[in-house]
Amino acid sequence: MHWVGRTREVGIRKDGIYQAAARHVKSGGCAWVTRETLLQATGAPQSSDLIEVECWNERLYGPEEASLEMLYHFFALEPGGDRRLVASCAQTTTWAEVIDHGQVRPARYPGDMEPWIRETLPRHSAGSVQLAPMQIEPLGALLWEAPEGPDGGRPVG
Repeated sequence: MHWVGRTREVGIRKDGIYQAAARHVKSGGCAWVTRETLLQATGAPQSSDLIEVECWNERLYGPEEASLEMLYHFFALEPGGDRRLVASCAQTTTWAEVIDHGQVRPARYPGDMEPWIRETLPRHSAGSVQLAPMQIEPLGALLWEAPEGPDGGRPVG
C-alpha cells in the first residue's frame, strides 16, 4: 500500500495539481477522500528489485463527477530489461465539500484542478477502441527510493 500512496503523490506533484489541492484542503472547506483501494499482488519483488509503475486516471463519475478512478501496474525490472508484473491496483478518490466534522458531500473539482484531471483521462473514440502495441520508454530519472527494510528474519509458518 505504501507504493500506491507514494505513486499517487508523485503523480500529482510539480506539473500536476498537488499545490492547488493542498491549498483547497488547508482552507478547511474541502477534502480529497480515498474511498476504495483494491490491490492484487501477483508476484513477489525482491528487496533489490527496481520497481517501475504505470499509473493513469481512468474516469470521473458519480455525483458532481467528483469521484476519480486511478489504475496502477507495478513491475519488477529484470536484468535483461524484461518486466514482471508484481501488483495491480485500482483506487477511487472523491473530491468533497466539508459540511461538519466527519461529514462531507461530493463536490465538483475546483476550476484550478478540474482541467488538469480531465486532461489526464483517456480519450476513447465513439466507436470501438483499438489499442496500439505498448511502447516501452527508456527509464527516466529516479523519483523516489524506498528505505531499506529490516531483515526478514525467520518465515512465519
